[in-house]
Amino acid sequence: MKKLILTCCVVALSALSFTSKAQFDPNTKYWQLGGSLATNNTTFGNLGREDMHSHAISLSFRKGKFGENNVAKGWLLDYSLQTSSGSTLNTTYYQHRFGAGYFVSKFQPITQNLALYAEAVGKAQYLYNTSKGSTGTDGWGATIEGNVGLRYSMKNKWFLDLGTNLGTLQYQSMGDVKNFSGAIAPSIGTFKVSIGKTF
Repeated sequence: MKKLILTCCVVALSALSFTSKAQFDPNTKYWQLGGSLATNNTTFGNLGREDMHSHAISLSFRKGKFGENNVAKGWLLDYSLQTSSGSTLNTTYYQHRFGAGYFVSKFQPITQNLALYAEAVGKAQYLYNTSKGSTGTDGWGATIEGNVGLRYSMKNKWFLDLGTNLGTLQYQSMGDVKNFSGAIAPSIGTFKVSIGKTF
C-alpha cells in the first residue's frame, strides 16, 4: 500500500512539473511591461522635522527567449524619474535615467501556474539631472543588479510578475563628479510589478 501511495505521489508531482515546465520550453519567447514606485522620507530633530523626501517611479519593457534548463535571456529598455526635496534643500531636484541592457533569468517551477526566479541584469544609462530654475546636467551610468521574484501564469499565455531587488552595483559620472555605490540588501518598498505574454 505504501508503494502504491508513493508511486501515485511521484506521478502527480511529475505531471505538475511537466505542465509547469511547458511554459518555459526552449525557444518560447515573451514580452513584459512593468514598473515600480518607491518613496523615502528622512526626518531629524526632537520634533521630527522633515529633512528630506524622495520619490521614484520606473517603467520597463523586456523581450526574452527561453533556452535550456528554464533559463531566459533577453534585452530591456527602462526609464526612471527620481525627485528629491525637503527642508534642507531650497528646490526640488529631478534625476532622469534612460537605460538599455541585458538580462538572464533562471526559473524554478513550483506548481503548474507558479514559478520562482532569480536574475542578473546589466545595463548602461544616460542620466539627466535638473532642478527648478537651473539648467540641467547630463552624464552616464552603469548598473549591475540581482533580482528575485515570482511569476504567475494566467490564461491565454499571459503572466504576472512580482519581484524585488536583492543587490545593486552602480557607477555614475556627472561632469566632474564620479560615484561608485553598492548595496547587498533588499530595497524595501521597491517591489516591481509587471505583466507579459508568451508567444
